[in-house]
Amino acid sequence: MAIARALVTNPEMLLMDEPTNHLDLEGILWLEKILANAQFACVLVTHDRYFLENTANRIFELNRCYPDGSFSTPGTYSEFLMKREEFLSGQLQAQKALESKVRREVEWLRKGPPARTTKSRARIDEAGRLIGELAATRGRNNSNATVKIDFMSTERQANKLMKLTGVEKSLGGHNIFNNLNLVLTPGMKLGLLGRNGTGKSTLLRLLAGELEPDEGKIELAERLRVVYFDQAREQLDKQASLRRALAPTGDTLTFRDQPVHVSGWAKRFLFRPEQLDMPVASL
Repeated sequence: MAIARALVTNPEMLLMDEPTNHLDLEGILWLEKILANAQFACVLVTHDRYFLENTANRIFELNRCYPDGSFSTPGTYSEFLMKREEFLSGQLQAQKALESKVRREVEWLRKGPPARTTKSRARIDEAGRLIGELAATRGRNNSNATVKIDFMSTERQANKLMKLTGVEKSLGGHNIFNNLNLVLTPGMKLGLLGRNGTGKSTLLRLLAGELEPDEGKIELAERLRVVYFDQAREQLDKQASLRRALAPTGDTLTFRDQPVHVSGWAKRFLFRPEQLDMPVASL
């Protein structure tokens, strides 16, 4: 409705902040078609790579790894990825060349050159400039960090984690699904498609144990651990600090039976130390 209301005003420029977040698949395809044929200018903020690929003709990335803090290229997202890789590779090569220059200058400085001559003072100044440039280049190259965490399987031997037999569910007097039979096994990744309101989230809530089926049964493997990550983030206390959200009762948490300090855990997900006491709502 918000998108339709914006389009009906016939804008010359449309700013869209993650417009696909709550659209179903058909809605996303519809919006892609609208934007691809639009005469107005449009600026999109989105994490949907396919949506970006199909709509944008220029990509602009904000990132501390670039000398000016940003990098922009004409073309599609896939073309941007290639040009960005070329740029960052060139920046790494520049760092290596700078390191060689700085090593030579540091060796010269260690010999204690006389600073009285104009030439010596100029070289000392140049050495200082090179050292500063190298530090800045290293900082940019190191800022493009990635999340350092993996989610390995539990090596469970059971070949069935969950089995649904003849499951039926109705909400608000509407039958959502009936006679649903499904087996979930280790390593299986099941994608659910469907229009908004067809029952995808309801099915997830059934699997998570938040809802009971009207008919049929759901069987779980012994001591099965189920985590439900919902789109509204209702499992998060938005007013709690990041520190308390990650470690509610202290400064450590347990991962794979090992204690991990909350600051180290947050760092793995690219949170900075000064963000630990910020409320979750501001992140």
